[in-house]
Amino acid sequence: MFNLAKELYSLLTPNQRRRYLSLQIMVFFMAIMELLGIASIAPFMSLVADMQLLETNAMLNKVYLASGANSHEQFLFIAGLIVLLMLSIASMLSIITTWHLSLFAFSVGTEIGDRLYRYYLHQDWLFHTSGSSAQLTKQIATESMRVTNYVILPFIQMNARLILATFISVGIFVFNPVIATVGIVLFISGYILIYKLIRKRIVRYGENISSASI
Repeated sequence: MFNLAKELYSLLTPNQRRRYLSLQIMVFFMAIMELLGIASIAPFMSLVADMQLLETNAMLNKVYLASGANSHEQFLFIAGLIVLLMLSIASMLSIITTWHLSLFAFSVGTEIGDRLYRYYLHQDWLFHTSGSSAQLTKQIATESMRVTNYVILPFIQMNARLILATFISVGIFVFNPVIATVGIVLFISGYILIYKLIRKRIVRYGENISSASI
């Protein structure tokens, strides 16, 4: 995966690299907001189950006194609005970031097709006599979009989800190291198992598609 990321990054123009780095900043803030939204659910649900925590829990009691709420029910209502607001902001930021990532991926795929077209135009006459124009057109129109849909776009989206998963994993590890360790071990084991089981099938399926398209 690292080699794929390095190769894709090398294909980007300086302007595209700047855009990609700016999108990573959006992904970073999206991950933080989603993590805060997820982290705010557990205290709120604990409070719903037992509002006496406002008196027995020192941290919640300080927040309750600082809020100026007249009753436990009013504080619970305010806390629910805050949690809902945080989740809404996280969702909107996630939608906007995903939309910009998709636009960037398709623009990169289109520009790769344009660069390939210009490359073919600047070749000499012998180059064009050695192959068919249909094959060149297929490379520009079909293969560039295939790279966009099945390589660039999934990789960019996976990168965004990977950053979010890292933030969530670190947050869970800080909250409860045992649960985080067990979850990471189970996830990695499941990933390796699935990878071993379907890798050969995916490679064989890709070879069949390539041979059929030729």
